[in-house]
Amino acid sequence: MTSLSSQPPPEESAPVDWIETHRAAFLAELSRQGYSTATRKGYELITNRFCTELRANHSEGSTLDGPDVEAIELTVLNAAGKGQRTYTAFRLKKFVAYLAEAG
Repeated sequence: MTSLSSQPPPEESAPVDWIETHRAAFLAELSRQGYSTATRKGYELITNRFCTELRANHSEGSTLDGPDVEAIELTVLNAAGKGQRTYTAFRLKKFVAYLAEAG
């Protein structure tokens, strides 16, 4: 006979990383729409930077508002190479628009 699971009940589990859930859904949607592997990798990199910055500088459970998003976007843009800023800005805007639609 197998032993009982050592995992805690759902209410005691760690909170779900909401931004990562949205990021994964966004990237899956790009794949579903037929975006190339190289393009999806670019989006993956940019959205990962956005999510990392969000986790580092935004308290969990608080409302993410326009100034917060703009500050995160600026940080991600500043980290991009000079020749990559246009693509980075475009990809960020697309991801932020997805987040806004998702609620």
